[in-house]
Amino acid sequence: MLKEWSRDLALALEFLTRLPITLRGYSDAAERTRALRAYPLAGLLIGLAGGAIYALAIWVSLPPLVSALLALATMMKLTGALHEDGLADMSDALGAPVERARRLEIMHDSRIGTAGALALIVTVAVKAAALAELAEIEEVVAALIIAAAASRAVLSLAAFFTTPARSDGLGAAMGEPSGAVVLWACGLAVLISLLFSSFGFTFALLGLIALYCLVFLIVVRKVFGGYTGDTMGALQQTVDVLVLLTAAAW
Repeated sequence: MLKEWSRDLALALEFLTRLPITLRGYSDAAERTRALRAYPLAGLLIGLAGGAIYALAIWVSLPPLVSALLALATMMKLTGALHEDGLADMSDALGAPVERARRLEIMHDSRIGTAGALALIVTVAVKAAALAELAEIEEVVAALIIAAAASRAVLSLAAFFTTPARSDGLGAAMGEPSGAVVLWACGLAVLISLLFSSFGFTFALLGLIALYCLVFLIVVRKVFGGYTGDTMGALQQTVDVLVLLTAAAW
């Protein structure tokens, strides 16, 4: 059991970060799908890295907003801006008044348009502002960890309740997780939230995320015919924003 979880975490970190992870043997599709349950743990480590940079920046007397931007930049560097790229691509596709097939082509295009650029600017700005509003090191670290874990847990939820819009790409490669994988991922995200915040905050956050994911997946299915790697990235980023805004307003 422990060996499986260790491998799942390694697979999650290999995919979600740019860390030099070396895996023994070949990982098949079933293993990569099972590794979705460890995504919240990978998120915890990513959030912790951002929190450490924020604490260091505050320690050397940098302003909260600058410290927040440095923390976010660290996390983007650590992940290779994987999900930010998806947010930009999906925003470009949504902003184009074209048919579904063309929208999918736009998302597949590596170039970024005006809508995508604006989405990234606004997202980073809102995150930084929310973290600066929290200001206190303990609160910022907790918010970053909870957001990073929860926003990656919902990816298994999206893969479970919807189908890929294309037969190729990162989205399809995630596979169809079992109910057990989804429960583990969501359960770990809830546990992490409870460890770093109150029951009331976790309960409220759970309801907000569930409602948001429902609306998001309905839109994705209607507009794109299912999920893609880019819509998964957009989901992660927007849930990230939702968690940080909730923390700032709590």
